[in-house]
Formats: sequence, C-alpha cells, structure tokens
Amino acid sequence: MVCVLMRFVSFVWYCTSTAVAESSINQIGFTTPPSTGAAPSWDAIIEVGGSQQFVSEGRYYECHSLKGVEPGTKIAFERVLGTKAGDTPTWGHPYVKGARVEATVLENYDDKKVIVFKYRPKKHYRKKNGHRQAMTRFLVTKVVKA
Repeated sequence: MVCVLMRFVSFVWYCTSTAVAESSINQIGFTTPPSTGAAPSWDAIIEVGGSQQFVSEGRYYECHSLKGVEPGTKIAFERVLGTKAGDTPTWGHPYVKGARVEATVLENYDDKKVIVFKYRPKKHYRKKNGHRQAMTRFLVTKVVKA
C-alpha cells in the first residue's frame, strides 16, 4: 500500500496499492504511472532531423522536415549512433563505421497546429500566432549493421 499526499488547490489524500511496479511523483506533482510491458525493441539509433531515434526494420517514423525529399524517394541515414544484433549492442564514437539505415519516404506533411499566445498583463498587449511544423514520415526498409 502506497499513500501519497498531493497539494493542488486544497489538500487531497488518497491511497493506492501497486503490486508490480511503483509509480512516481514528478516535479509538478502528478503521479507518473509505471511503464508496463516488454522493453521496446530496436535495431539502430540514428540521428535524423535534429534528433535521435530508436528505429527497427518494417516500422515507420516521423521527423522534422527533410528538405528536397519527395514521397517515394529512397534515402539512407549514415549517422548511426548504435546498432544491435541479437542482445549485444555496438556503439559508435560518435558513429558506427559502415552502418546505415535505408528508408523510403512515405509523405511530407504539416503537423498539428500549436498556438503561441503572448501577452503582458494590464498593458493591452496580446499576440496570438499559430505554427504548423513541416514533418516527414519514412518507412525503415533495411538496417545494415557493421
């Protein structure tokens, strides 16, 4: 039995019982549920669109827009940070030599709109702006491990 005291507007006291894994309370004060299920499987870690992604063959992923790439184009990601064959990972310093991830671009699209609202209280200053990030969806067809 785990009892947690949380404070929002007033004090709330509640008790929960967990059998498998403990949940945690994050910095804001909300309860974070424990992760359930098996660990995610991956074949490679690539650097694409300004971020790192765990990828595996046969799955599709989204990243920030890859300029000048049309749908149906085959691309290869040479910036592979790590690969995994079986249970043993291979890490690069910074990249794994000879490893690459081949993919096919499925579509270029605009992500959901994010509203940016700026204001200064008591000054009659209000600015509302929207932003839709250009994204690319690609299908990983092959992971070449070094």
